[in-house]
Amino acid sequence: MLTIDKVITHIMEPSSDRLILSDTCMSLSDEVNDMLEHKISRLFTSPQKKTGKIQEKEELIQLLHEWKNQEISFIELSHRLTTHIFHAKRKYAQYHSGDMLMAELVYEGQRYIVGLDNSHSIAYTHQLSQTGDTTAITIENCITLSPSMLKRDAAFFICVSDLEVSTIETKVEIEAKKCCFYNDVIFHLNAPASYHEAIHTMNKVCDDLIDEYQLKSVDVKGKMKQVIKEQLEQEEPLKPEEIAAMVFESQPLAKKRFTQELKEEGIEAAIPIEHVKVNKADRVQRIKTDKGIELIIPIDFMQTTDYVEIINEEEGMISIRLKNIHRITSK
Repeated sequence: MLTIDKVITHIMEPSSDRLILSDTCMSLSDEVNDMLEHKISRLFTSPQKKTGKIQEKEELIQLLHEWKNQEISFIELSHRLTTHIFHAKRKYAQYHSGDMLMAELVYEGQRYIVGLDNSHSIAYTHQLSQTGDTTAITIENCITLSPSMLKRDAAFFICVSDLEVSTIETKVEIEAKKCCFYNDVIFHLNAPASYHEAIHTMNKVCDDLIDEYQLKSVDVKGKMKQVIKEQLEQEEPLKPEEIAAMVFESQPLAKKRFTQELKEEGIEAAIPIEHVKVNKADRVQRIKTDKGIELIIPIDFMQTTDYVEIINEEEGMISIRLKNIHRITSK
């Protein structure tokens, strides 16, 4: 259950050094309110979310305490936090424009400050009006707000009770290195990898080891998918060492390298799977031959020769045999 109490929108255009801060909270139409509630609710359960704690010495801790103690208003909090983000974008050459929608809301009984860094270019996403010294920015049409995260979008959630912060974002290049702008630069969270990041890294490491040790891609990737699927179904956190032991059971050097490279990427402890569901892609394995033939096979069938058999022929060719089939349909 999510209830939005206040929303304010600011405009950030780092490329032109233009920051426009709204002086008033928005009055949301039912359409925009419903869309924002739906979008934010989905983000709270995203497998891309990574969570950590702001360090006590951080400047933002003092700012949040001032707001919690009612020394500053929500609007002042949003001004100072957005200004901090804007200057960091300028400093680290993150020049794409965006609307910062900042909300105070309650989700499942907990109060949060939520920021949506909603990228925009030519598309109309906001309306700016100024009366005297007062600036107001409103979202008039929810069609221009994506119901899901776009590539340049980002989001953060600050839990008011314990100041725990979650971020959702794609990595950007800063000073010739790939990093997460909000996680690493703004909040300095040192948060563990999200489920999404961990799976991406494990697949990349697997591909490298398959090439280096000349392993069978179908066997290795199939085993990894099977192990992950089973642990998700049992609602158990993913443990890199256990995955390595099962995937590289007969390859001790590859097993050691797998855990070592994950550790170097910051993936060492158990990977949380809260809100992660086994989807269709997790249940099947896609096989593509050098002739362009593609097969989609349920992962459970890949672990037995009762239904699928991959045969290495004497002349070096490979055959795939599908067995125990009663009928074939065209789709």
